[in-house]
Amino acid sequence: MDIGSRIKMARVSAQMSMRDLAEKVGVSHTAISKYERNIDRPRPAILLKLARALNVDTAYFLRDTPFDLQCTAYRKQKKLSQVSNFCFNT
Repeated sequence: MDIGSRIKMARVSAQMSMRDLAEKVGVSHTAISKYERNIDRPRPAILLKLARALNVDTAYFLRDTPFDLQCTAYRKQKKLSQVSNFCFNT
């Protein structure tokens, strides 16, 4: 998940409009819109203000989302069955 999606998710969760968030952070509502659509990226100082206004940790905007990747391995010969499922957490 990208920073813009996280900003929007936190804003909606806090039940704030773009204008409300913009006033708390000290930027325009257009800037908030650009951040959420990943057209522009907030500077570190603005990111700190966003985190405070939305009551989230700054790491919330930057951390990777873990996901599971599963794949099935088969033996080389067609007549042999499936070996196992592999699961990787990243």
